[in-house]
Amino acid sequence: VTCSKPKGQGRVISAGPPGAMGFEQVTAEGSRDRHLERDVERFVAENRRRLDAYAISTLREMDPADQKRVLAGGQITSCNDATTAIQARARKAKELEKMLEAAQSGGSQGQERRATMREAEHFVRENIGALDDYARTTFLKMTPEDQSIVIQGGSLQGCTKAATVMQAR
Repeated sequence: VTCSKPKGQGRVISAGPPGAMGFEQVTAEGSRDRHLERDVERFVAENRRRLDAYAISTLREMDPADQKRVLAGGQITSCNDATTAIQARARKAKELEKMLEAAQSGGSQGQERRATMREAEHFVRENIGALDDYARTTFLKMTPEDQSIVIQGGSLQGCTKAATVMQAR
């Protein structure tokens, strides 16, 4: 992922080399790239049997950078919850980008962040509506390093299968 700020324009985001997978650059000021919109619609058409209306809506409403992350994962081959799969793809790509940025800037290479018990309990409280007993137990049994990754992924509110999302992170 490259970011630059051309003279007189907003921030430009690219998920790879120009032209990769048919993607063009998109400005963060909200102007949508026609090529990206075409690619999203092609992805929807190719995966129509596996995507429900909510998954399609989720993908179409994502910011352009997240749409590129989802499309870069290729076709949805088999999954029970396409919406969760789409959201997990975007989150995983963001996490990998953060790790790459940290490694390139000389950040914490090899040092994994560990969630404290207080942070884990706070995350459970903040997501109580999204976590069933299984998801809560799964989270609390994770290593502190894995809990930290889940926490960094953000809220689980609105997820129908929180345990699946946490494990995907």
